[in-house]
Amino acid sequence: GLQPLPAAGRAGASDGLDAEQRLAQREAEAYQSLLQCRDVGFATIELRPRGGFPGHEVYMVAKDAPWDEYGMLALFSFLDQVMGLARVREGFVFVYDVRDYMRPQADVFSDLMSWMADPC
Repeated sequence: GLQPLPAAGRAGASDGLDAEQRLAQREAEAYQSLLQCRDVGFATIELRPRGGFPGHEVYMVAKDAPWDEYGMLALFSFLDQVMGLARVREGFVFVYDVRDYMRPQADVFSDLMSWMADPC
């Protein structure tokens, strides 16, 4: 008759982790990835831990580069990933630092406000 595969041959069994542990590992990897500064064209953005409530901030720094649709999509994708993290469920502070850029682009503010107001 058929013999069962050895544990090392079963999908997911070779790492010795159960489904809950694998999910926690993926969450930790996603979190670490979001702590890295990303360039979205018109700004850089990163997730930062902070003391107090809420325990995280999304920190965005304006650059002297034109706003474009691809940059906004990258920004919204980043924010969606942040909001999908279990450890950020209590919320986060959003900081948009425009100190080094004397002409902040109004389109960025408008698009961010529209995105934040969307209940989906």
